[in-house]
Amino acid sequence: MTAKKKPGQEKKTEITPAAECAKGSKGKDKAEAKQKAAAELASEMKNLRAELKEIVKQVSLRIDGRIADTLQILEKKQAPGEPSTLPGAKTSLQLAKKLRGVKVKPDKGKLKDIAHICQLVCKIADKMPKKS
Repeated sequence: MTAKKKPGQEKKTEITPAAECAKGSKGKDKAEAKQKAAAELASEMKNLRAELKEIVKQVSLRIDGRIADTLQILEKKQAPGEPSTLPGAKTSLQLAKKLRGVKVKPDKGKLKDIAHICQLVCKIADKMPKKS
């Protein structure tokens, strides 16, 4: 059984010059370890930054591709007598109204704006007839 120490009965240790020197070198080791850890964190942040740029690029390309495909269908000139490949007038007008109502703030760069645009573009693309 160990005896509990009362406040004030704590053992006082004298700090010798050798202990001070050892403490100083531990401080240097600690500083070196912090520097190495910070360098590793910086390296990982650089990797993450590059991956983020690639993800944003791919998302942008995917959404832009859906928009381009939809525009191609909508702007296609049809020969007389050829069956229509356009969606119905009512559907097109409803979708145009939804597009006019989109409120985004590009200068703020919010993910919810990207998600909203993506949903809307996908919804419109799904209403288009499939390419043959």
